[in-house]
Amino acid sequence: EKKKSDYRKFRIRDVEGINDYGSLKEVLTRRFKRAKENKKDSFTILPDLILMDGGKGQVNIALGVLQDLGVEIPVAGLVKDDFHTTRGIIYENREYNVELDSRIYKLAYKIQEEAHRFAINYHRSLRSKDMFKSELDGIKGIGPKRKKELMKKFKSIDRIKAASLEELLQVEAMDRKSAENLYRHWRK
Repeated sequence: EKKKSDYRKFRIRDVEGINDYGSLKEVLTRRFKRAKENKKDSFTILPDLILMDGGKGQVNIALGVLQDLGVEIPVAGLVKDDFHTTRGIIYENREYNVELDSRIYKLAYKIQEEAHRFAINYHRSLRSKDMFKSELDGIKGIGPKRKKELMKKFKSIDRIKAASLEELLQVEAMDRKSAENLYRHWRK
């Protein structure tokens, strides 16, 4: 059964661009390094099996990371056909065919679907957060409350940019220093 409290998200820090293998290596390294640090958290509990949602390439990345860190966990991978349907499981460099009506296929399918659902929801939340970024973000003294009040008074970023210092000072919750920072920000 799935245990959602053990799900974890990792934001890629060190890999630039789209690099599945590099990203995979970074995430696995961070996850299992943390386990080796023996902090008292959920990362210290090692899994009985790592199941990769890919074939030999992904399995070899995982095995390499584990070997580098001195961690012994069996790793298997889900091999796909041309239609991206799981056709088999690779384990210890050997591929085992899986019948579509078998219990192992149904289990692997459930795991894949849950992993995809979790990943897609995470990426949607990241995109959603990016949609609410504003040109006001990062201006010293302008937090969520002042940002809201500025938008309420001026209705657009362009009007805020064009506002005089005196007009900015009329915004509720605005102090002189923050208004001056905002005013200077647009006039750099």
